[in-house]
Amino acid sequence: MFNLHKRHSPPMVEITSHDVPSHPEGSVSITIDNLEAAARSRVQKENSDWAVKNVSINMVERSGAKSVNNLQAMRATMKSKNDETEKKNIIIRCPAILVENNFLYQPRVVSIGPHHRGLTSVQNLENLKWSSLNNIAQSDKSLGLYIKCIEDLEKEVRGCYQRNIGLSSNEFVQILLLDSMFIITTIFADATTEDKMLHWPLFSDLLLVENQIPFFVIEKLWDKVAKKIKGGEHYPNITSLLRDTPFWKKGFSTDSPVVDETLPADIPVVDETKHLLDLYYKWNVLPTSRRLSNPPRCLWLLPCCICGSKTEGDENTTIPSATELYEDGVKFRKAKSLNMFDLSFANGTLEIPTLVLESEKMSLIVNLLSHELGDPKSKRIVLSYVFFMDSLINTKKDIALLQKLGVINNKLPSNEDAARFFNSLGDSCAPTKVNAAHNFYAPVIKDMMSYSNSCWRNQWTSLKHNYFNSPWTIISLVAGGALLFLAFVQTYFTVWPRK
Repeated sequence: MFNLHKRHSPPMVEITSHDVPSHPEGSVSITIDNLEAAARSRVQKENSDWAVKNVSINMVERSGAKSVNNLQAMRATMKSKNDETEKKNIIIRCPAILVENNFLYQPRVVSIGPHHRGLTSVQNLENLKWSSLNNIAQSDKSLGLYIKCIEDLEKEVRGCYQRNIGLSSNEFVQILLLDSMFIITTIFADATTEDKMLHWPLFSDLLLVENQIPFFVIEKLWDKVAKKIKGGEHYPNITSLLRDTPFWKKGFSTDSPVVDETLPADIPVVDETKHLLDLYYKWNVLPTSRRLSNPPRCLWLLPCCICGSKTEGDENTTIPSATELYEDGVKFRKAKSLNMFDLSFANGTLEIPTLVLESEKMSLIVNLLSHELGDPKSKRIVLSYVFFMDSLINTKKDIALLQKLGVINNKLPSNEDAARFFNSLGDSCAPTKVNAAHNFYAPVIKDMMSYSNSCWRNQWTSLKHNYFNSPWTIISLVAGGALLFLAFVQTYFTVWPRK
């Protein structure tokens, strides 16, 4: 390293014979004047070289310092731009790796936002949106207030979409106002009246990754609307209203979409919510103290468990199918948790919350996965779940076994369809790189594989599978044992007869 404050002094001058000017033949010998001239010439040369060298050193030093400053400035700019991009692109499109399941991204009942407004299937509810707006904005003054609120947010909202919105200002503001009012009135009715508007297909459409508007639009409009709705004053913000909505209290595993249960007190505090799907992810997917008391400590690469690569403590470890694990002595039990992602393993039993396999739940899984893949800071919980279930389910036999044990409630036409869903989803996500720190179920996998690979347990399980798998084999074994005992008794008394 060069010291920027160090002064470089000129070197001492040493006169050599090369510095003395030559003389033609027959000239006088070297004089004092000749030596002085040579010395001056040498000093000038050395000083000139020193000056050039010192300037070069100073330039290098300044260049190094400038490079460091430039590097720091560029790092800061890159971070700022990255943060700005993350804040802007909060509503993404279907990831390329999941386009095979594109039908699971399209709304069937209601279109929210600009992406799917032209679908034929969603046109019936467009009139209901106008009715929702008319019920709240009963005067021109209030309507103008709501329009002005949306117009002030338009520029910011346009930046929230991953792709440019090819709509005029009037068209875009109209979509945002109608959709926001529809969401507010629908959620409010579901939370405060017995006449539930949020039936399951409609609720499923509100949780599609491409069917979103920024959450802050709904928040801002709720602040304007709350005092004009009877009972709205009880909810200081839209989040408090959502907490009272039955659909936001439910788990993923139940047959009925509505569960008579209040959200727990330890529900995560959400500061920066992107949209409704993001809020649902943070409330129902991210772990809380009631779901994961011991966070993952063993961090091995999740795809390694699937592809057969080396893992911590084991070589060429793979996750067997549900049928193979069951034959190895692993028990499966329906978990009490209402959260689909609360998998646990203890005392030889793998507990999995019941998963109802139907089109809406499949859509929910895929859209939560898409949302997670669009966030580089996510914990990859849904992705870990997809890989885990893809490993457990290989064929229709695995679906049949898990359904028999209460882990899966298959409402699809066949078990082959259920197995194909997880297999195709797992294959689609295979190119996705999962950081070791994102392997959410590493402790579960480690404990399960350690139990399954136990030598004595495998031998006992093999014995039960081969000789105790039906009543007839048990009867044959008992009869064979009895005959062997009688033969032994006969031999004994033949050799040692009673006197």
